[in-house]
Amino acid sequence: MERTELYEILMRIVHTVVKRAHLFGLVAAGVIVGVGAMYLSVPKVFETSAQLQYIAETPLEQASQVFERIGKMFGAGEGTIDTQIEIITSEAILKESLERLNLIPESATPAEAQAVVGRFRGHISARKVGNSNTFQLIVQAPTPDLALKLANTVTDVYRVNDLRTRQRNDQAMRGYLLEQIDSLEAKIREQKGQSQSFATLQDLEAEVKALEKQSQEQRRAIEAERKNLLIERDALMTRYTPEHPSVLQIGAALEYLDEILAGRSGSRERTTILALQPELVERFVKLQATDQLSRRDLARGRDKLDRRTRELLASTPQYSDQEFLQRELALNQEIYANMKRRLSQVELSLGNQSQNVVVLREAGLPRRPVKPDARTFAGIGFILCLALPLGVVFIMEAMDSTIGTIPELEKFAKATVLGGVPFVKHAADTTAGKATTDGVALDTTQLAFREAFRTLRTRMDLQAGRKKGRIFLFTSTQPEEGKTTVSCNLARTFAETGTLALLVDCNLRHPCLHEYLRIPRDPGLIHALQKKMGWRSALQFGETKGLCVLTSGGVLRNPLPVYESRLFSEILADARTVFDLVLVDAPPALFVSDAAAMAKHTDGVILICSADEVQRSSLERNLDQFRKSGIPILGLIMNHKRPLRFMMSPYYHYYYGYPSTYPVGARKGDGQPSTAQAASGTAAAG
Repeated sequence: MERTELYEILMRIVHTVVKRAHLFGLVAAGVIVGVGAMYLSVPKVFETSAQLQYIAETPLEQASQVFERIGKMFGAGEGTIDTQIEIITSEAILKESLERLNLIPESATPAEAQAVVGRFRGHISARKVGNSNTFQLIVQAPTPDLALKLANTVTDVYRVNDLRTRQRNDQAMRGYLLEQIDSLEAKIREQKGQSQSFATLQDLEAEVKALEKQSQEQRRAIEAERKNLLIERDALMTRYTPEHPSVLQIGAALEYLDEILAGRSGSRERTTILALQPELVERFVKLQATDQLSRRDLARGRDKLDRRTRELLASTPQYSDQEFLQRELALNQEIYANMKRRLSQVELSLGNQSQNVVVLREAGLPRRPVKPDARTFAGIGFILCLALPLGVVFIMEAMDSTIGTIPELEKFAKATVLGGVPFVKHAADTTAGKATTDGVALDTTQLAFREAFRTLRTRMDLQAGRKKGRIFLFTSTQPEEGKTTVSCNLARTFAETGTLALLVDCNLRHPCLHEYLRIPRDPGLIHALQKKMGWRSALQFGETKGLCVLTSGGVLRNPLPVYESRLFSEILADARTVFDLVLVDAPPALFVSDAAAMAKHTDGVILICSADEVQRSSLERNLDQFRKSGIPILGLIMNHKRPLRFMMSPYYHYYYGYPSTYPVGARKGDGQPSTAQAASGTAAAG
């Protein structure tokens, strides 16, 4: 979007707002009153807060992981800030606080008490402060005093409840610890006895292992003896036959040793053979006796070990593993020591009445309510004061059928718009000698107003030419659109350039030209039409050189026949030959056909349209009436343009180039204008 287009859009918005400024102001005032009334009607809520710190120093809150599960059973988890927030905002704390403040009467039923608690339930809250062990208690109430009292009462009740709860938990923990300590003592004694049984069993196992070792050594001695006999027999076999007595003795000795190793007694035949060597028999008999004794002792040891093992397993089947028993015994001993230590701490805590809750900042008396929030209402009111009036203004603008700008007028009428006349305020001429008898002189400060008529003069010359004897008829759609003001000032502007101009008041139903110019009404046009005198004799001259005025000379109820008479046509024709320019001030064209009747004797019609007052339907009807009658429309002039709207129009920048420094003021109903007011052209004429 180009900057020119954006500027045009913004100026149109400003134009719309300025045009409906009174409506905008009324709606904005209504919004302000409504928001203010709503703010005053909303119940006030006052808020105060206190900052608390929870110091966890109870034995349960310092317990190790071994007692973590035990501690949770008795409220050890209440050491956390989140839990403390739940406690201080609980219904129990709130109910006790309300009872202290006598907000819950002693005679109240449970349902009534619950109703009071429910009414205050949403007004008590707390939040954690960072990651510390500090939290903030927030209390809201309808009055500042109640908010302060409720905050302090809730704090006191919470502290008392915390101390009471801690003592109750310590008592319960003490009883539990004593019970567990007794149970652990019995269990440890049992495990120690079982451990002693395992120690005895280990001694038996060692004894059996020693017997097994002794038996194995005995058997190794027999095997060594047998090995030597084999070596000796092999040596004899190299020299003797197997039937040799020495070979037979060694063979018998080997069989004897095999029977000993097998656990059997040597046969008598082998003993007889071996009797030939008494020293060998004696050694074999000792070996056999020692082996038998070793076997017997080993069998008895194993039987005793098996019997004791069966007895131990039958008495304590859960401790089948000595290593598991030792680990559990060590764990129970550690738990027992910790419980004894915790019991000492609990008993110490029972004698200590110190508070875990520290009040870091007490609640203060609130000075202003937090609900309703004045800033929020102000923001909402500000937005509504802009949005709602703008919406109403643009809706009214969309429904408005009037025309307010020159581009709109030119686009709708499909005719040339000669220009616009800005609306200026009535201002008394305080400078001596400024007022003139013709009543058309302008104040020197109203430059834009004067420049507007100079521009109109130039465009009229371009539109209709500068030939002598031009006759322009000035009319409007409806009364009070300023056609008389425009015609008066245009006549003066043309006269200032040396043009001999005649201003004729043809509004015989309601003549007002003489009032604006502050000149006598009689004699005038009616006298000439009634042939009481010549029209030239009825002329009056103003101070502006070259400007003549022909007033109405009276009032006619039905002047239409006069406008259609030959004499009226002859007067205008004669004036065409005398003056360079004739400006005819005609009645409004909407309600009567006077303007159309007299326009046939002129060169064309100049239609005056009052900004923001001329209706599209009325203007369209007038334009169709003139066009169907074959009357040329020389152009349209937009009158009473407001400064800001006037600056919107590209005509303003093109024609004037002045800033909007001329004063603004009233429209119709301003009262009878003075000479200086008539000179400024500010009163709405026609």
